[in-house]
Amino acid sequence: MTRSGTVAQKQTSILGEGVMGLKGRILLAEDENRLRTGMEFVLSGAGYQVIAVADGEQAYQVLKASKRPQQVDILLTDIVMPKIGGVELLQKLRREDLLPPVVLGLSAYADDCTMRQMSDAGCQGMLDKPFHANELLAMIARSNCNGRDA
Repeated sequence: MTRSGTVAQKQTSILGEGVMGLKGRILLAEDENRLRTGMEFVLSGAGYQVIAVADGEQAYQVLKASKRPQQVDILLTDIVMPKIGGVELLQKLRREDLLPPVVLGLSAYADDCTMRQMSDAGCQGMLDKPFHANELLAMIARSNCNGRDA
């Protein structure tokens, strides 16, 4: 068996039946390198185009450079990051009318106040770390990002 066949089998077993072939563009802002790399692998394996960045400032720069938030279907952002955290990132994007159609948050440290701030700033869903790949993909599927109707 070829190496690429092994990777494809691993992706299929990780992602399960029925989720392969999803499409969309995701901007992933996560400062933890291993988690960012793993999420990029899972999301790419599910058919998404992924732009992965290490902090909120980089995510802001990607969206500002496009000047069209529709270039990204989903912003998937950690809450606690260096430079600009998730709450500040969303507030800044909202002020400048740069929020993508779907915004989802990730955190291991979110309290009720932070969750409320994220929601008020435009976040439509949160996933607590640690999480399983299927939970991540299910949250994205529930967001209805493929049709941009979320």
